[in-house]
Amino acid sequence: MNKKIEKYKFLILPFLFFLALILIFPSNYGEGSNSYCNKEDIQNYKIYLDNYLTKYNVSVAYLDVNNNYNYNYNKDKVYYAASTIKTLSTIYLYEKAINDEEDLNKTLKYERKFVRNASSTMQYRKIGEEITLRDLIKYTIMVSDNTAYNMLINYIGKENLKNYGLNLGATYTLNLSDNFGSITTSDSLIYLKKLYELINTKNPLSEEIKNIFLNSDENYLKIDNYEALAKYGFYEQNFHLIGIVLTPNPYIVSILTLHGKDDYQSIIKDINTKIYTLHNLHNQKSNCK
Repeated sequence: MNKKIEKYKFLILPFLFFLALILIFPSNYGEGSNSYCNKEDIQNYKIYLDNYLTKYNVSVAYLDVNNNYNYNYNKDKVYYAASTIKTLSTIYLYEKAINDEEDLNKTLKYERKFVRNASSTMQYRKIGEEITLRDLIKYTIMVSDNTAYNMLINYIGKENLKNYGLNLGATYTLNLSDNFGSITTSDSLIYLKKLYELINTKNPLSEEIKNIFLNSDENYLKIDNYEALAKYGFYEQNFHLIGIVLTPNPYIVSILTLHGKDDYQSIIKDINTKIYTLHNLHNQKSNCK
């Protein structure tokens, strides 16, 4: 028997080595796998992610909403906010409504002075028409209508909204002369944490605001059949997507880019897939015994 083992050991040993590799590193490593529990995996993956993201001109932030585990890449870079700031006007009004300080059925008069480009819904509404705050918010988030947003800013007051963002802890809220301002991934996480708080209040309006963001345009954060609340911003070379991915343990993600003239859809999906993997690795480690 020993002679037979000696004869075939050149076949057996490579097989055992190959089997060990399969057990240690599953074939779907780097694609959302959470089927193993190596305490060094997370740190190694973050190093890999830091290197991987250098291929793009981006800033990325991730936050596990349940335990504040986070990842940041290029977090100090300041971008033009574009329409991501519309997230803030929406949470401002919904928070007031949830606290019975605002009536979303209140109407505003549509005047010609509010008309802006990129207004795919408001272009079909008539000048002089009364439009509810609720509808203006839907247009602002779901199709990123600039005229609707302009009406909301006029109603809220730019300084009021700016102070609201700063009081939440943001740094660059409406810091420019226009109604959009600048943003960093840190500021966007602050807005999104407030949004997550609002969708989890025990109020019928929580489901309403959640559905508005779930049905927004340019939502490339959905992954593995998990829905995502999202808001994009797009101006010239800037394309950003920020949101909340509703995995069993939800996470917040902010992807700010200078790829507005490139295949930004593929870039966003690629980066979010990597973040999803990190999220799964972290949650698997949390369950390690």
